[in-house]
Amino acid sequence: MTLRLSDALLAPRAGFARAGHHPMSSAASASASSAGSAKTACTINVHNAGDTSGYVAYGVERVRAWRTSARADPYQKVKVQPHGDAREKAKLVREGLRRHLEDAEEKELHRESSVSVERRRCRDRPYVFKQYFESTMPTHRSLDDQLAYELSLYYKDLKGLSNVVQIQTHFYDPTQTLTFVFPDLGTNKYPTDRCGIVSYMRQMLLALDALWNRDIVHCNIKGGPKPNAIFDSRGKLTLIDFESAVRRHELIDQGQNLLSSWDQTLSYRGNCHYVAPEVLVPQPGHSIYGETRFGRRRDIFSAGVVFAELLLDVAHIFNYETDDEGYVLDEDIIAAYDDLTARLCFMLPETALGCYGNFLQDHSEFNRLASDLVVKMLQSCRFSRPKPSDLLQHSFFKLSFCPLHDAFG
Repeated sequence: MTLRLSDALLAPRAGFARAGHHPMSSAASASASSAGSAKTACTINVHNAGDTSGYVAYGVERVRAWRTSARADPYQKVKVQPHGDAREKAKLVREGLRRHLEDAEEKELHRESSVSVERRRCRDRPYVFKQYFESTMPTHRSLDDQLAYELSLYYKDLKGLSNVVQIQTHFYDPTQTLTFVFPDLGTNKYPTDRCGIVSYMRQMLLALDALWNRDIVHCNIKGGPKPNAIFDSRGKLTLIDFESAVRRHELIDQGQNLLSSWDQTLSYRGNCHYVAPEVLVPQPGHSIYGETRFGRRRDIFSAGVVFAELLLDVAHIFNYETDDEGYVLDEDIIAAYDDLTARLCFMLPETALGCYGNFLQDHSEFNRLASDLVVKMLQSCRFSRPKPSDLLQHSFFKLSFCPLHDAFG
């Protein structure tokens, strides 16, 4: 028996080209044979030069479904291998890339033992290359699962969203390491003028609203010196880095439900300066998909912290001491949030935020309205935080000295 997927179900992304333009491979196609062996339930031949592992073309769920349909024994696996033609095409792709990248300018933006981010020029255009060397999200079974999940988000869930980074392509380098290719968004520069701050905050909420409508939780909105939102020289904000993002209906499956272990649940906690309270202290809720301890509103809190730091002349509104290994204790974060909640109970929003630093702008009406907006986002109870579309209707975005809609918002 042979199974064949239609081209519409596959997402060919081979070679260094824009999504949807594939000079190095024919139309994606695939076949799966039920002929197995003692160790293999069935074999999938990949007719796609850029997908020699098979994960993008099929997705982990589809591969597992084929395993089930083949009635595999527990020890048997689905073998994914490149078709002979695809193997040759993959070789040509790698050689072509190597020619373009050998003498390319390279600037390392970020490197850890598990991930590398570099800025490169290829065919006279700037790009950002991102590679993972090991799994960074313990809730995924393996690095391959993590990469397949993130690629699926970029190519399906995030495609076409404004103020959200769009993947250009991906490829396997000569060492068979998967490389994500993104547009080079330039260097982040936080705005310091009133109209720039309004534009930044509006565009961030537009990005969160787009994710909200697609049922995506970013899980790691952050500011500081290494933000996950780039505000470029033209004044456009782009949300980046969806490494820890999850689909809302999969929060249950990703170890985020109330029955999951504490350590596993916290694997999506994000940066200690921006993590929402409910990630540390359970706030049981119920969505259409089941019980949850957090959801889309965790991104609202994190963005609220970023906004507060934007309004105040501070690097972080929450300053923590680290232990010998450089980690912040959960108890210290929880205590800081308790202090914030106490201030919000008996202080006006502007006064409460003023406890964390001096306002950057000398404009009382601006600071009053901005503080009111931020305080709504920093509510300790996740159910008390408005959704992005409601926050976009706030009076702060109707200030007379700023246009109602900037060029990008």
